[in-house]
This record gives sequence, structure tokens and C-alpha cells, in this order.
Amino acid sequence: MDSEFIHACPYNYIPQVTSGFRLAEGIILNDNSTREGEQASDVSLGVEGKLALFRKLAEIGVPQAQCGYPGKSKTDADVVKRVKDAGIDIKIEGIASFMFGNKQHEIDAAIDSGVDVLGLQYPISDIRLKYAQKVDRAEMLRVSIEAVRHARGRGAPLIKFTGTDTLRADLDFVKDVYKAVLDAGADRIAIADTSGGAMPAAVRYFVGEIVDSLGAPVQVHFHDDFGLALANTLAAVEAGAQVIDVSINGLGERAGNASLDEVVTALKLFYGVDLGIKLELVKPLCDFYAELSGVPIYPYKALVGENAFAHKLDQHVRGILENPSVYETIPPELVGNRRRIPIGKYTGKYALQYKLREMGLSATEEQMERIKEDVEAEAIRKRAALTDEQLAAIVAAVKRG
Repeated sequence: MDSEFIHACPYNYIPQVTSGFRLAEGIILNDNSTREGEQASDVSLGVEGKLALFRKLAEIGVPQAQCGYPGKSKTDADVVKRVKDAGIDIKIEGIASFMFGNKQHEIDAAIDSGVDVLGLQYPISDIRLKYAQKVDRAEMLRVSIEAVRHARGRGAPLIKFTGTDTLRADLDFVKDVYKAVLDAGADRIAIADTSGGAMPAAVRYFVGEIVDSLGAPVQVHFHDDFGLALANTLAAVEAGAQVIDVSINGLGERAGNASLDEVVTALKLFYGVDLGIKLELVKPLCDFYAELSGVPIYPYKALVGENAFAHKLDQHVRGILENPSVYETIPPELVGNRRRIPIGKYTGKYALQYKLREMGLSATEEQMERIKEDVEAEAIRKRAALTDEQLAAIVAAVKRG
């Protein structure tokens, strides 16, 4: 990202801020849009939709993505085969959640589907063990070791183990379990804020403890129940996490997950971590997924929302027209978005002059005052910004007298 176009807070980069960062080498982005995204309440993707999404992800440079649950869904298993047959350059992670006596079937089906990464998961927090699994810690440990050994014995590819609800579990118990599953043959362990109830400082501490005690690659997965998924992801990266889960447009269970566009842009802009993502294709990817999933992008969503780079108040418009960096940290084109100057209440002469020039119209100073008054009245009546056609009608009416 060319620093000439970046105008972020300068204190982001001073030693007093960055000295505690422990950024891992070779950070990997793992997209969850065809797994967590499909767990969003109103989303269901078929084989063709998932295949098309994998193509888009590979096109922008995403190296790894989840396909779902090959042991639960024939569709998910078929997707893995289709991606492989099509030669799409992306690694696929398949999840096997062996929570209800279906351990061997789930694991075998995921391995047989041809996934590149086998994601094993079982609850680890006391509240989940007591009320969901109805087992104690000893049984959880036994079952987890057995699952990893079975997967390794079946010739599984890279094995990732997640004790779900990690951040509400006892840290010492988590360390014991993760050490045991690594000894049993797991390659990577994951920390999941399954209920979305952690704050960044807690994440930084917890992830750092796991990184220090195990020395194995750590994957992280955050939910956005308190709007902290991005902040928690960045805190985990600061503490040494190497693989980070994201979802396009943040779609996922409940309030969703860390949003791909926000994570990759923040990592590159604030931390200098280039994940190899073509940022200019991020907005088109988000638009594609919105159409595919049937869930529109919130207009005010950071970076990729239609109004993410919209400037309305007249002094803001004046500043933007002089130099966009006055109110923009990055130009919208860097993420494939565009700048907008909406016309409505609070519109002043700078915005009107800009808009009329853009539309090939003109007006005298006296007419501009009347146009501004009529624009405000119409915007209040509509409770929305004006379209170009509505503005043109007002201009024509004022000029007619």
C-alpha cells in the first residue's frame, strides 16, 4: 500500500505502541464464508454457489478457506471434490465436530472428501462440558486425544484442533489439552471466542500464554457479539497468532465474525502485514457475496459499504475537494470502493457546486441559496438524500422562478 496515499494516526507506529507486538511469520488468512457465513440465519449456499465463491477467493489471493462439514453435508463434501477437480488454487479446511458420538464418521468423511486441513473441534469450557456435552474434563481430554490419534492413523492431512469456547475455559486446562493433542499428532491448535464475550486485552493475554507455552501454530476465531471481532483478531495477531479466521461481510452465527475486508486492510495499513490480498478486488468480492448470500451490505459498513466514503456536511465536502486526506485515511479506490457526495440536509454551496458541475448544470449565487433551501426542505420531507433527478428538478424550478 503506497504510503503517499495513507494518512493514518501517526502514533500507530511509534515504538511505545509497537514494541510489545509479536507478529508471527507467514500469517495465513482463512476464510469462513462457506461455513460460518452459511451458519448465518438466512443463508444457504448450494454447490455451484460455493464453487463460485472459492473461485473469487482464490482470485483475490485468499490462501485457505473452510468448506463446511463434509461429515454432516453431502453438499460440503461435493464442494471439496469440485474445487479440486477445477484446479482452484486454494487450500480447503473441513470441520469435524465429534460432539455426539459420531466421532469416527465425521472424521473419516472429512478426510475422504480430500480436504487439505482437518479441523477437529470439541467444547473445552466447563459451562459447555456441563450443559452441552454432559461430560467432565477428563472425558473431554480422553475423547480429544482419541480423535486426533484416529485422524492421524487415517492419514489425515494437516490437523487443527479447537477446544471450542476456548476463552471461557480454564487456561491451565486448555494448555494441558492442547499439549496432549499436539503430542497425539495435531499440527495446529485454535482459540475460539465462540460466544463473543472476550475483550482485546484478555485476548492478547490468553493467546500470548498459549503461544509461549506450546510453541505450535495458533489459529484464532472471533465472533462479533459485542462488535469486537476485528479488535480481538488484531489483538491476537499482536500476541503471535499465525492463522486468522475471517468471513466476507462479517456474516456468521448470531452477530457474525471478523470481516475479511476490515482484517486484511487493517493488517496491511496498521501493522505492515501483507497477506497477499488484492485489496482493489475486496469491494467487488463483498458485493458478489452479498448477492450470493441474499444478505445486503449495510450501507454504512466500514470500507465496503455504499456510504463508507460518503461526505455530506459542507465543511467536510470542502475539505475533501481540497485534499481527500483531510477526511479519508485511505482513498476508496484502494479497496475497490468509490467516494460519494450525497445531497440533502446540511448540503452547502461546496457540495452543490461540485454536484452541479458533475451534472453539467449551473446556477447564480442567488439561485444557489434558493436551491440549498429547497434541497433541505425536500430532504427532510423525504427523510433521505436526493437523487440526481430530484436535484435537477429543483434546479430547473428555481431557474424558472
